[in-house]
Amino acid sequence: MSITCTGRFHNGVVEIDQLPGGVSTGPVLVTFLQTKPVAAGKKVSARHDALAALRRLFATVPAQRSLSDELIAERRVEAGRE
Repeated sequence: MSITCTGRFHNGVVEIDQLPGGVSTGPVLVTFLQTKPVAAGKKVSARHDALAALRRLFATVPAQRSLSDELIAERRVEAGRE
């Protein structure tokens, strides 16, 4: 299970805005978010670049082929071996 909390980092200390209920101890991941706004043109360009990369990656996959169905079938075969 994972819980996401907001907070601030200041002088080497992470301060969480609101502590999650039912959690007294455990591992955490801290992600530092970009605080400077990115120009809208850069965001759109980055999305277009990512979309173009995905289209190139899956260009050889026929439209009628379901990658999800293939993944499920593979998992069922693996589960049958266990």
